[in-house]
Amino acid sequence: MAQVDIRCTKCGSSKLSVRTSERMTMHSTKSILYCQNCHCCKMEVISAVTGVSIATYEDSEEAMRVNRPLDQTDERQLEILTD
Repeated sequence: MAQVDIRCTKCGSSKLSVRTSERMTMHSTKSILYCQNCHCCKMEVISAVTGVSIATYEDSEEAMRVNRPLDQTDERQLEILTD
């Protein structure tokens, strides 16, 4: 999973730690960050959710039709030898 890329304004390091975090509104948060590299920079960061998309899921009848053992669903499947 990706992270938000915020860097220290003094040394450019990405080693930042969140000291405090408070919710301003339902969609925004204010955080106080400190640089773990130079120990000289304190940053106040305000982040907000600016857009939301919700996926639409549909039932797949085709996927549910396969009702047999896995080794019978694909003729190209190789037999795995076991001891």
